[in-house]
Amino acid sequence: MYQLITELKNGQKITIVSNGGFGATKIHATVESVRTEKYAQYERSHVIVYKEPRKRKLQGFRISERHNANKTYIYSGHIEFDNNEMTAPRRENGMIVTSTKYGCFDDRYFTDAISLIKEVPLIMIS
Repeated sequence: MYQLITELKNGQKITIVSNGGFGATKIHATVESVRTEKYAQYERSHVIVYKEPRKRKLQGFRISERHNANKTYIYSGHIEFDNNEMTAPRRENGMIVTSTKYGCFDDRYFTDAISLIKEVPLIMIS
């Protein structure tokens, strides 16, 4: 599974979906490079260097082989899913009120996001 990370190609468009504090984090990215390096106490840590659409600066997404606190799925192409399914916005007194379905750091955010995506992931890290 981690070997597949190193097979990502320069210029390849991907979507990274990761479990975050307040829901699932979605990153649309164009891969610039992938490198493997030592990070903290981990001998092998993979860094996906990417550029987001309409942004100039490069970003990095680190995945450690021995410890990865967040679940992460990587899809080919830029995948869209409706965040309203997870936040349940509603109209109240002329305002749009957005509240979350679950508490902080709940794994159900991630499972809800993954259930909304119909494509098969390239890489699944749990």
